[in-house]
Amino acid sequence: MRRKPEQTFADVQATIRNLSSLDMVTLATMYRIDRFDAEDTGGGGDGPKPKHSVSDPVGNRVVAKLSGRKTSDPVGSAAKEIETTVFQMRRQSEILVQQREFILNPRDRHRDNVIQHCEACLREVACTTNDRIRSGFCYQCYRAWLTQGKPNRVQFCLSIQANTETT
Repeated sequence: MRRKPEQTFADVQATIRNLSSLDMVTLATMYRIDRFDAEDTGGGGDGPKPKHSVSDPVGNRVVAKLSGRKTSDPVGSAAKEIETTVFQMRRQSEILVQQREFILNPRDRHRDNVIQHCEACLREVACTTNDRIRSGFCYQCYRAWLTQGKPNRVQFCLSIQANTETT
């Protein structure tokens, strides 16, 4: 770590303090406020209206939606940004926990050697650096598969198994 533990701990505490302000009541209030779409409260913007013209707010709203004209909604965009940020913080905190476990538990760092079987000859493969599975095959079967030009896997496996049974 590049920074002192005290500085990192202070950052964690400040984050917890800031997040504690997002309690259930606050989130419910923000949801209630954001539930409604913003309406264009400004004037028509089309200039002066002629005498005896008819006011049609519903028709104007339909025309605005169909024309793609967007209304500015700073409250709605702030609520959406808060929701997105909280979701990203949750994902990042899960990654933090995984990284912490990786650092503090040296036993978990090393991958356990898993014994797998070759799909063609059914030989046990230890999955070490010298004996590993390549495309599901042990090294010998993998080389034979490449030499034959990567034929159909099922036919290749059947032919290898037939050869091992006859020998």
